[in-house]
Amino acid sequence: MHNYLAICHVIATVLSADGIMQDEERAFLEEAMEDMGLTSDERALVRDFKNEGAEEAVATMSSEDKERLRDGLLAATLADGKISPHETAVVKRVTELMGL
Repeated sequence: MHNYLAICHVIATVLSADGIMQDEERAFLEEAMEDMGLTSDERALVRDFKNEGAEEAVATMSSEDKERLRDGLLAATLADGKISPHETAVVKRVTELMGL
């Protein structure tokens, strides 16, 4: 799994952590996938939460990609205007995987 696909998987996980992905959150995810150049097949994998290998990819990312993911996570948690405890837990787990 390449890093941009893994980043989008993790962002999708954060956006859906509270059990519902709001319209603002869906739009945020679509924009992130567009910005990272994901193919239509890769976007379908993200939308369907087919994220096998995403956490392993996060652990081995370059510093630059870890920063990109960190920034994406922060923006994702604010996409719907509120931060849930579930989102916070996912962000904490991912930042630990990244060694941050």
